[in-house]
Amino acid sequence: MDEDPFSGKTLHERLKLFLNETNEERFLFELTNFNKQVEKAENSYIASCFGSVSIHETLHQLIDRAAVCEITDVEPSEYTKDVFRGRAALSENVLESVHCLLNCLKYLPPEDVACGKTLRKISPRLLHLVSGNVVKNLWTRSSTVLKAKEVLQQLKTLYGADEYSELLQVSLRGDKYELSNPAETLYSQYLAEVKQVLTKDSWRNYPVSVASFVWVLLHTKSPYLSDYLGQVLPLPLNMVDDFAVENKIVGVRCLHHIMENVSHEELRWYGRADVVFEALKHQLYTKHASLMTVLHPALLLILSVVERPATRAHSRDTTRHDEIFKMIIYDSEMENNIHLRRSLTAHIPAFIDVMGINAVCHMASLVGLVSNYLEIYDGPEETSRLNALSVLKSLLLTVWPRVPAYAIVLLKCLLKFLYDVGADETVTPQCVKEEMTRSATECLLLLTKAAPDIVEPGLLSICGTDTPLFVRKIAGKVCETFRTSGRDS
Repeated sequence: MDEDPFSGKTLHERLKLFLNETNEERFLFELTNFNKQVEKAENSYIASCFGSVSIHETLHQLIDRAAVCEITDVEPSEYTKDVFRGRAALSENVLESVHCLLNCLKYLPPEDVACGKTLRKISPRLLHLVSGNVVKNLWTRSSTVLKAKEVLQQLKTLYGADEYSELLQVSLRGDKYELSNPAETLYSQYLAEVKQVLTKDSWRNYPVSVASFVWVLLHTKSPYLSDYLGQVLPLPLNMVDDFAVENKIVGVRCLHHIMENVSHEELRWYGRADVVFEALKHQLYTKHASLMTVLHPALLLILSVVERPATRAHSRDTTRHDEIFKMIIYDSEMENNIHLRRSLTAHIPAFIDVMGINAVCHMASLVGLVSNYLEIYDGPEETSRLNALSVLKSLLLTVWPRVPAYAIVLLKCLLKFLYDVGADETVTPQCVKEEMTRSATECLLLLTKAAPDIVEPGLLSICGTDTPLFVRKIAGKVCETFRTSGRDS
């Protein structure tokens, strides 16, 4: 085989020749030819070139050409595949070049210091490129994603890492790849690279770099994430405050991940937890179903950081749990949009479980909310009504001492709901009807246990009337179960 397939020039010189090419089509043509030449060359020859003194600078230029993508003339909400035309082909060809070069390194002996230094020098920028293309997006295609995954696998193999989280923590100092000072890790060096473009004023112009940051962040877990908290927190906060809902959702996801993988005490340092809480709280005013779905769990998590839920109902001040819970209940009561009604009520049971007996302060509002939601048809899936039943179940289990005061209202509400389910001849699937019936029956039984002197006589009174058989059967079943299980169980 020809030991010099580069027409009398070294691999390094051949790279330099076309890196300054401004015409994208010409550049891709030259890069494709270069990749073919690399594939034909001997591994030993490629390895000798890879270990040259300044080749990392040239490889930086090559990687940056695909990794750094600035979009200034189009708003993120208007992004289409046409905006990123040519990016997938460019990234794929650059990844192919790197793949061919790294493929030769596996044949080298461990004592080859020069190639190891080059690998460590290009790894942060290479991580920037592959992490921005490893997930399907507007600027990728299936072959680009596949090639990015192959290069990631190569890096894991070369650094001896089994998981992505381990790869991010390898040391880029010394001759051995070991865990060391956080400032010397691949993740730390990567953050130093991307922060140059992901500033407060410019991050919206670099969607590929943002996607890269998010992917890497979500693959950095406890206990390692604590070392980079001050570096990774600003961008998610900026994204949450952005006007584009898509960016808000990604920002909330990132903050949720950070809160799950950093200790509460570290989040409280320097007032970071309060900053996160205020940023998330402000998003309650953005009425978007997809955002609410990720926002409410994140709020519950940050509330557990900024203050511990009160455990005693007497002599307590209003807490931030109450503040957020009251806002969610109010929004749920006032909302008419079906999708928002579903997302707003989905996590109310979790709030009740966290607040415990202190949720009694919101009892009247919750009873009114449940009654209102159970009356309104919600489409074939009946998500809002099922959510309302979940809210009622949590309420009955948690604040049962105050249930007797609302027992008659809740009994009427549940019986009317069961009547509606039994008479429903719409397109609601049978499985959904069965689920609603089961949940309503559970709530009736819990209501009977909490206020037996009120509810049981009411159920028995309808068994001898001309109420539809469907409702009478359930009333009789609840009474029978209550008596069998015992009044005090």
